[in-house]
Amino acid sequence: MISNNQVPRSHSASSEFGAQTADDAVAVDEIIDALRRYTGVDVREYRRTTIERRIGNRMISIASPSLESYARLIAHSPHEANALLERVSIKVSEFFRNAEVFALLQSRFLPALVDSARGRPLRIWSAGCGRGEEAWTLAMLLHDLRIDGFIQATDVDPSALSFARRAEYRVSSIGALPQLLSDRYLINVAGKRDVGEGVVSVDKSLHDLLQFSVHDLLSDAPAPGEGAFDLICCRNVLIYFQRTAQERTFLRLQRWLAPAGILCLGEAEWPCGPSADRLLSAAPRSRLFHHSPLQSVA
Repeated sequence: MISNNQVPRSHSASSEFGAQTADDAVAVDEIIDALRRYTGVDVREYRRTTIERRIGNRMISIASPSLESYARLIAHSPHEANALLERVSIKVSEFFRNAEVFALLQSRFLPALVDSARGRPLRIWSAGCGRGEEAWTLAMLLHDLRIDGFIQATDVDPSALSFARRAEYRVSSIGALPQLLSDRYLINVAGKRDVGEGVVSVDKSLHDLLQFSVHDLLSDAPAPGEGAFDLICCRNVLIYFQRTAQERTFLRLQRWLAPAGILCLGEAEWPCGPSADRLLSAAPRSRLFHHSPLQSVA
């Protein structure tokens, strides 16, 4: 337990964290610089309040007393930079999250994409995949529907990708998954528990359908693999970006989307900037989008 004198100076009783002085702001900039130097991930275009809150959470975890002292620590610690990256990029997810979206993909959009692909395998990208729950869910749908396709699953955090490759998850993460898919593709890991919960593993039949790799949506790196994607799932990632970064990322996602492709976003996300008129809703009240026929795909 952290005593009162161990709580970071800028962390209030309401758990809201922020750089409250000029010195605090300088320290946050130094922390961001160290994060970029050691991990290669540049978070300057993330929402500042989000970054400050995640830094504050990490400081509490290690009982760092102030932003200044934490900046001094991370300046000389690649290990701490990687630990902070895990905290900055952490995503709370589960299998079949937002079930209505996956139900639409399963019943309507994946079969339609097969028709538009005209015999070639589908190319799918799970961008910002975190620990892999979304990517493995997509693999289940492909296999269950007997669709020939391949999923590129990417994230900025190598540790999250390592977790995803292990393909072992707490039972609490599968509550929304339809029973038929759970019974077919998940196996109880005998004798293994994680924080008091049972653990399940993803069946080996799905492993050849995915490739996990590091990719930063805010970098100039090309999209993974070769060719446009029939489906891009980029959910609950762009909400953490500043507006200009969101607009630039939407334009890039639009360019990487096949002419008949579908872009799947999170519940609180919507195309903005130039892409607002170029990506249209593909289903009422959904966060599924396609190219506007009146706009250039370029």
